[in-house]
Amino acid sequence: MPSTRVGVPAAAPETSRFAIAVVLVTAVAVAVRVLYVAFVAQHHAPLGFDSTAYYLIAGPLARGHGYSDGVIAFSHHYVPTANYPPLYPLFLAALQRAGLKSVFEARVASSIAGAATVPLAALVGRRLAGARVGIVAAALVALWPFLVATDGSLMSETIAVPLVTGALLATLWAREALGLWRWAVVGALFALGALARAEAPLLMVIVIGAALLATRELSARTRIRAGAAALAGFAVISAPWVGYVVHEVGAGGLWATDSAKTLAGANCPSTYYGPGIGLWDSACTVPVDWPRRTEREAAADNRERAQHYARAHVARAPLVATVRVLRTAGLYAPRQQHDFEVIESRNAKWQTLAWWCYVAVLPLAAYGLVLLLRRRRGAAVIVAAIVGVVVASAISDGNERLRMVVEPQILVAAATAFVALEARLHSRSRNRNHDPNHKVPEQAASS
Repeated sequence: MPSTRVGVPAAAPETSRFAIAVVLVTAVAVAVRVLYVAFVAQHHAPLGFDSTAYYLIAGPLARGHGYSDGVIAFSHHYVPTANYPPLYPLFLAALQRAGLKSVFEARVASSIAGAATVPLAALVGRRLAGARVGIVAAALVALWPFLVATDGSLMSETIAVPLVTGALLATLWAREALGLWRWAVVGALFALGALARAEAPLLMVIVIGAALLATRELSARTRIRAGAAALAGFAVISAPWVGYVVHEVGAGGLWATDSAKTLAGANCPSTYYGPGIGLWDSACTVPVDWPRRTEREAAADNRERAQHYARAHVARAPLVATVRVLRTAGLYAPRQQHDFEVIESRNAKWQTLAWWCYVAVLPLAAYGLVLLLRRRRGAAVIVAAIVGVVVASAISDGNERLRMVVEPQILVAAATAFVALEARLHSRSRNRNHDPNHKVPEQAASS
C-alpha cells in the first residue's frame, strides 16, 4: 500500500514545481543581466548624468560624510542634498563600504538586485491568473530587453521596479483579508519605492484607492481604516527622509528638489512647441551654483519658472500632456525618443531591440489586460498602476523610464494572453482530433 504524507496539501506538488521553475528562471535572469553588463553596458553604454550623480552621492556617504552633493564634495565641502531620493545612493554606498567600488562592480551588483523583479512578477501572475501565467511572466521579465538594460544602467529603477512590483503584490494580498496590518505593509513597501522613485506616492494613492473601491464586500468604514493603515505604514518608513529634507534643505525641497528641476525643464518653450514637445530640456532649468545659489534656492526658482510658464500656456497643456504620455508609452516619435533615451546609460542598438520587442508584445498585453478585467481577480490593481504612470507622465515629462515600474505588470498581462491563446489553440486541436466527422487530409483525398 502506498504511503500517504499526512498534513501535506494536495496542491503541494504544483507549488513545488512552480517554485523550482521560478528559481531556474531567476537564475537565467541573473546570468543575462551580468552578461549584458559585461559585454554591452560596460563598453557601449557610458554613464549618463543621473547615473553619475547617484554614484557621486554614494561616495561621500560611504566615507561617512553624510548625504552630500557629490559634485561639491570634490572641493572637500560636504553640503547636504535632497536632489534625489536616497535609497539607490544608499544601496551604492553600501556596495562601496563592502569593497565593490568600481562602476563595473556596482553595475553587476545592481543587475543582480534588479533580478528580484522576476520572482515577484511570477507571484503577481500566479495570484491573478494561475501558476502557468506566473511562470511565463517570469520568463518574459527575465529576458525583457528594457528591464535588462534598466538593471545594468546604474539608475534608481534597478531597485524601484522590484519594490513597486512587491508593493502591488502586497496590495493583491491585502485585499484578500481584512487585516489592517496588511495594508500597513502595503504602505511601507510603497514608501520604500518612493525613496527610490519620487512618483511612487502618486502610484500608491491611485493603486490603494482602486483596490479598496474594487473590493465590493468592504464597508466604507473598513475602506477608510485600510487606507489610513496604508498611510501610516508609508509615514513610518518615509518620516526619517522627510525630516532630513525639512531640516537640511528646507520644506520647499519636499520630497526631492529634483522634482522642481524636472517641472522647470518640462514646462518651457522648447518642450511646449516644436520637435521637442513633451520632452525635458536642461537649458530651461536653474542649476545649483553653491555657495552663490543653494539647492533650496535653485529648487524655488525652478518651481516658480515651471508654474509661471504652465499658467501662461494653459491652453497648450492638454496637447503637451498627451504627447508626454505617448512618449512614455514609446508611441510618439520613436526614433527621436530613442536618441533621447540612450543618453541615460543605454546602448543604442539594445534600445532599438527593446522597442521592437515592446511594440510586438503590446497588443498581446492589451488583450491580456482585458482578460484580467473580465476575471475581476485584482486586475484593478494592475490597471491603477498603469493609470498612475500615465498621470505621473502627464504632469512631468515624456520618458520611458517612468514606464519601467509597471513594465512587469504589462508583461504579466501579456503572459495571461499568451496562456489563454495557447489553451484555446490546444482545445481546438483536441476537439478536431476527437471529432468523428473530422477527416485528416489523406483520408479526405482518398474518399
